[in-house]
Amino acid sequence: MKFRLPMPRRWPRFPAASVKYVVVGLVAWLVFLVATIPASIPYGYLVAGKPAQRSLALTGIQGTLWSGSAASARIGGIAVGRLEWDMRMLQLLLGRLGAHVSMQGNGLRADGDVALKLGGEMQLSDVVARVPAQALMPLFYGYPISLVGEFSANLEQFAVKQGQTFAARGRVAWQGAGVSAPQALAFGDLLLTLEPTDDGSKGVLADKGGPMQIEGLLNIAASGQYNLDARLAAREEQSPLKAALGMLGRPDAQGKVTFKRRGKLPGW
Repeated sequence: MKFRLPMPRRWPRFPAASVKYVVVGLVAWLVFLVATIPASIPYGYLVAGKPAQRSLALTGIQGTLWSGSAASARIGGIAVGRLEWDMRMLQLLLGRLGAHVSMQGNGLRADGDVALKLGGEMQLSDVVARVPAQALMPLFYGYPISLVGEFSANLEQFAVKQGQTFAARGRVAWQGAGVSAPQALAFGDLLLTLEPTDDGSKGVLADKGGPMQIEGLLNIAASGQYNLDARLAAREEQSPLKAALGMLGRPDAQGKVTFKRRGKLPGW
């Protein structure tokens, strides 16, 4: 008597066009799911650790992960007011999480594109910002100074990854620069022009004809270490600024004081 083994069951075959529509439908469903997640949910996971809480704090979160806002935001200890974001689909296709971000409040205004790569590198582009100097005082905690004036930035590109990358191209101006403590001193308008180098960025310092003359170089390595080498002078012979600069060192034959400083970027 002969026995026959049962034939293996065949899975139904679907037309290739049908499979394509199923895949497209699944992708569309996933995009819709991500786009409609309330923004407060991923933020809760993002700041679960204490280091994250210190670098980013949002309150009054509304909208979705795709497009939303926070009524109040603090970044790196600096209050930036209202924060709004609008995710960019094209950045996802390039393997990056990208968004257009704007901030406004406490005298601060900023607008630009932000992208976060898979390796943790953050890239900024087309950033325009105006920040009161006083708002940046948390970065100088422990220093016996009080800044006055306003910083304005126009950055074409800025890529940063802590300890590995610092590449900036653009201009940062300090308008009405000066300090109100420990002594009231006016510097005028100062300008820093940045460009990338093989290991970080180089900045050229200059003044715009105010009370203080300044020329110098600021080199920032990818590790966050910086080296400042500048020459300073007061345009008025008899002035509090000239006396203050004299405390930094002996003027040369041209009446300029050399000021050098090495260190690491705040919070790096």
